[in-house]
Amino acid sequence: MSRIDFDDSQSTDISAVFSFIPFKENNNVKQPLPAELGEGYVTTVHLGPSMDVMIHSYRLSVNLNGVKKRGEGQKDNVVFSFRSVFTESIAGNTAEPNTAVSLLPSVQISTGDMEIDFSFPVNTMINTIILTVHKSLLLELIDGNDAKILLQTLIAQDKPFLYEEFISPAIHDIAAKILKPEVTGELSTFYYRIRCEELILMFFVEFLKRKSLGNYILNPQDVKAVYRVRDKIISNLTAPPQLSSIAEFSGMSESKLNRIFKQIFGNPIYNYHQKFRIHEAAEMLKGGKMTVSEVGYKLGFTNLSHFSKLFKRYMGEKPKRFSRK
Repeated sequence: MSRIDFDDSQSTDISAVFSFIPFKENNNVKQPLPAELGEGYVTTVHLGPSMDVMIHSYRLSVNLNGVKKRGEGQKDNVVFSFRSVFTESIAGNTAEPNTAVSLLPSVQISTGDMEIDFSFPVNTMINTIILTVHKSLLLELIDGNDAKILLQTLIAQDKPFLYEEFISPAIHDIAAKILKPEVTGELSTFYYRIRCEELILMFFVEFLKRKSLGNYILNPQDVKAVYRVRDKIISNLTAPPQLSSIAEFSGMSESKLNRIFKQIFGNPIYNYHQKFRIHEAAEMLKGGKMTVSEVGYKLGFTNLSHFSKLFKRYMGEKPKRFSRK
């Protein structure tokens, strides 16, 4: 099976994989993915001196593993990665539906100089919008005293940061409009810029629900360990996580693990597990092939009334009403 790995003897920047894209020379054009990587395309749109967007839509035919290295001169850029935001695949997928691996529907925000590991197995469906914005533009977009104070604290940090949030229905809706733009031709760049600003807005609507951002200094090893913990606890959504065994698995103390996990994901480990269960339930209900009770029991809820209350807390409405949409 084909595999692409990066090590210290090679360029470890993931942009090297996409060096086939003539970024500003071929603006707003679908660039087919090289056959050795998979099938689908990447589109880049230059939205001005302080904002760029890349739309990734493809299925990988290789395992892709490596590290996004700290970019030179990227310290003042903020990167928003909206993953699995499309409600339908826009890649040329010839694989059987049950062989495709989907990424978690989430939004990851980080500084451009944050080092992040990546690992995508063969057949992964990549439906992602990557938005790069200069900090100065973000400050211009911020409005409101409370929001301004919190976000200025975020943007003014003189150290790499990384946070992650679940994707909201509003973000899904905006992503659909980016996927199928309502305006083309000479005004298309203007259109994309407005939609990208909407994505930023709806991300911060969710992000500002956090009471604090945390200020623990992140290093690549800790980030990698916390994401391995996240993957472990969501691998079995029917069983609540046991903090002592998870801390041992991570190689951290319980207090350090809790602190970094909450800083990145905005929730303690147990709460995140519960929230993820509900978001998984929502995805299952969207398929329309399972009843509310079937979804609840499949995810380990023995009390459907409790399941309904949790669902409403996180999704804003009861699962029956959600499923009818």
